[in-house]
Amino acid sequence: MVNDEILGGLKSALERGESLKRAMMTFFNAGYKREEIEEAAGILNSQGIQPATSSTTPQPPAITKPIVPPRSVQSDEYVPSAPMSEPVQLQQQNQAVKQKVSNYGDESKSKALIFILIGILVFLLGTLLAIFIFKNELINFFSSFFA
Repeated sequence: MVNDEILGGLKSALERGESLKRAMMTFFNAGYKREEIEEAAGILNSQGIQPATSSTTPQPPAITKPIVPPRSVQSDEYVPSAPMSEPVQLQQQNQAVKQKVSNYGDESKSKALIFILIGILVFLLGTLLAIFIFKNELINFFSSFFA
């Protein structure tokens, strides 16, 4: 059974002039299953739906702001670079940027923290057990100590 949400989204993207591959990647990055996306794309291909031509869909204006590569020297001054050609700019924008958002997969620090917390828990439980076992002796000790 094809996911109607994916099918409608792919159809809408093709009507806006986006490529099928790019629309499929958008759904994949949004968390949809690859098999469902491929099934919906197969249905669109069998129906013969093609991306809209550029004459019916207005294209966004070309990017004119030059992309400045990062410099190794840190300073407050701005040094503009020569503008790049448009295809290079678009290619750089389409490249996937990987960012490390969290240390979720870093288990070495979390394992050490877990062992420390387990040790503290065992110590506190042992102290509590000792208080219950030696309750009378502790009461006698503190009453003679403060009396």
